Amino acid sequence: MNIKSAYIVLFLILIGFFGSIYYQYQKTSEIQDAQESAIDMQSLLESSDLFSSNLGSMQQYFRNYVADPVPVLAANISFHQTKVDSALIKMKRIDWASSDLKLLTATISSTYYKEREKIQSYLASSEIARLSDNNTVGASEARMDVAWSALFEYRKFLKEGIIEKSNAVFIFSADSKRMVIISMCLLIAFVITFITFIYTNRKQVLSFEKKLAAQDRHFELMGSLIDNTTTSMHIVDENSRIIYMNKAFLNFIGLPKEEVQLKTFEALKSPRPLKFANPELRIDNLPPFETKETVKVGSEEYHFFTRKYHLKNAEGVVTASAFISRDITERIINEKGLEISRQEAEDARLTQEQFMANISHEIRTPMNGIIGMSDLLSETALLPEQQDYLATIKQSSTSLMALINDILDFSKIEAGMLQLEHIPFKVSEVIEQSFDLLKLKANQKKIYLNCNIDHKVPASLIGDPLRFYQIISNLLSNAIKFTAKGGISVTVSAKAFKAPEVTLLIKVYDTGIGIPADRINYIFQSFAQTSLDISRKFGGTGLGLTIVKQIVELQGGSISVESEEGTGSCFSIELPFETSMPEIWSANESAKFLLLQGQEVLVVEDNLINQKVISTTLKNAGMIATVVDSGYSALKILKERKFHLIIMDIQMPEIDGRETTIKIRNELKLDLPIIAMTASVSADERDRCITAGMDEYISKPFVKENLFEKLLLFVEI
Repeated sequence: MNIKSAYIVLFLILIGFFGSIYYQYQKTSEIQDAQESAIDMQSLLESSDLFSSNLGSMQQYFRNYVADPVPVLAANISFHQTKVDSALIKMKRIDWASSDLKLLTATISSTYYKEREKIQSYLASSEIARLSDNNTVGASEARMDVAWSALFEYRKFLKEGIIEKSNAVFIFSADSKRMVIISMCLLIAFVITFITFIYTNRKQVLSFEKKLAAQDRHFELMGSLIDNTTTSMHIVDENSRIIYMNKAFLNFIGLPKEEVQLKTFEALKSPRPLKFANPELRIDNLPPFETKETVKVGSEEYHFFTRKYHLKNAEGVVTASAFISRDITERIINEKGLEISRQEAEDARLTQEQFMANISHEIRTPMNGIIGMSDLLSETALLPEQQDYLATIKQSSTSLMALINDILDFSKIEAGMLQLEHIPFKVSEVIEQSFDLLKLKANQKKIYLNCNIDHKVPASLIGDPLRFYQIISNLLSNAIKFTAKGGISVTVSAKAFKAPEVTLLIKVYDTGIGIPADRINYIFQSFAQTSLDISRKFGGTGLGLTIVKQIVELQGGSISVESEEGTGSCFSIELPFETSMPEIWSANESAKFLLLQGQEVLVVEDNLINQKVISTTLKNAGMIATVVDSGYSALKILKERKFHLIIMDIQMPEIDGRETTIKIRNELKLDLPIIAMTASVSADERDRCITAGMDEYISKPFVKENLFEKLLLFVEI
């Protein structure tokens, strides 16, 4: 709790406390008034009791007197009249009373005094007069009934008033007690809050003192840091006079603090031979800046990164300017050295590239002559012994050419000069070329060569066909070299497909000698063999797998191997490519579309022409096409029938393709493949389709082979 909040809370508690005291004071006054009123009413009630008893006695004695007029009864009548008079005087002291009570009192008093005069007149009359009045008592009592009725109402009013005042006293007392409790609680709250405030305030004071001490320590450390840094710093006031400088500035200028303080930069008389390339940076009143500058000290040259910025007061007014100069001489020297090294490296790369081109030309030219002349010589008439010699020459030339190619490729890769192409090619054609090259060797060793390309692999890809061929042929050549019986199998499958990208998984199996478990980690290293006698038995330099690994990794792929000694090996390669559509489809490439025959496809399309185009295309390929024209119709038929695939138009009335797909996934709980078909080709549209739960995407107008390839992705064999 901060001080302001504490003051507010204390003020509110005090207001509540004094308010409760004032309320108690009012209630006490009201209790007093009620009690006094109740006492007055009780006194009047007692006077009315006295009035009632004496009035009754007076009337009784008057009856007796009328019957037997003896002096004693007359005296008793006078006595009780005196008592009644006294009581009535008390009853009439009702200035505070209501008008109803005053009216009742007046009625009682008037009636009584009139009757009293009549009784006194009767007592003073002669006997003959008394005897002549036969209805004296009845008339008197009839007249006094008015007084008695008024007296009854008078007493009833007083009793009800006493009860009312007593209840009021009870209620006021209860309210007062509650308010006393509230007052005590407020007082306790005030005391607690006050104590808490004092305690908290004390803690805040101590905390503030600690912060001040920490700040002092912080400023001390900052001052020490600034003084001991190698970065030159100084501050000038509005008149360009130096008001602060650190040790680095003084050391560089070569002057003590006393000769620098409150002087302008141009007025400094440094003993060092300083020559600033841009002295106006510190002399002129320039706006804030960041720049590099050069300072010569005699024959030595120093480089600095200098920054100027304004210092403002609390009102935002600029009162001073700070200069920070960081020595970057070493960095500048290093940058110059790096630039020289970079240029030397570039020159060396160009020299190496030229050397590789020259050496390639110088080696390949005579090798071309040897191989070409050998081919020409083989066409002439030769003796059997000469033919055997020629075959040895051709085999040696071929081996030497392969070795030269490996060395040149390895050198290019190591030098970073191997360039990758990005052109369309057919996977099946490249693998077929590799098989054609090595089929003769396999036949000579009487081992089989098999290849299986999965139907989900796109017919055409975009990448580097030459390097893909090199990877396949190197692995095949390696497998043939180390396989004496059995054979080699190559499988190609699509491991991951996210249009327009696909990751191929190529596996090369062989039944050769295998690789010892302790040598598997070394086979991809340069010039490495599984054992020392491998080169002697099978030949080779140990560069083939190294080159394959480097080419694979250059294309963003990976290679791994599983092997068991004496059983064989399996090399697995994962390579990413982009898909493309071939211009011409061969019969072999189109043969895989026969797998689509018999597939039941639901076409959801609202346009009649598109319905006809899609359904006819599917039926011509042997598929069973069912067409509906809306999302709701699709949902209805999916509840009744099963389909292998769905081709879903995006733009449809009522509910579109994405919304229909969401209902299929969430409401019908179906996971059958859904291929989106739309005229839009934007990446955002594709992402929205995938997010809605669709599996693939094809744009309109479509090429049937492209559609069939999309459908094949979801056909399992």
